[in-house]
Amino acid sequence: MPPAESRLKGDLLTHKLIIYLAGRMGDAITYEGLSDVADFTREDSEHVERFYFARYFEGTPLSRLLGL
Repeated sequence: MPPAESRLKGDLLTHKLIIYLAGRMGDAITYEGLSDVADFTREDSEHVERFYFARYFEGTPLSRLLGL
């Protein structure tokens, strides 16, 4: 769902993003053989669930993570 259509805002959005990020990283480690967290990509065309990922970070306290 595009961020503009989401009902999540503010702290609730930030908390959900942290949980979502941890879950997707865990999936990548467990099922995709990710061995270095630095290799985890926010946007991956092969993973539809990550399509809007960066857009959700924009405007939250987590936005500085986009530069990592």
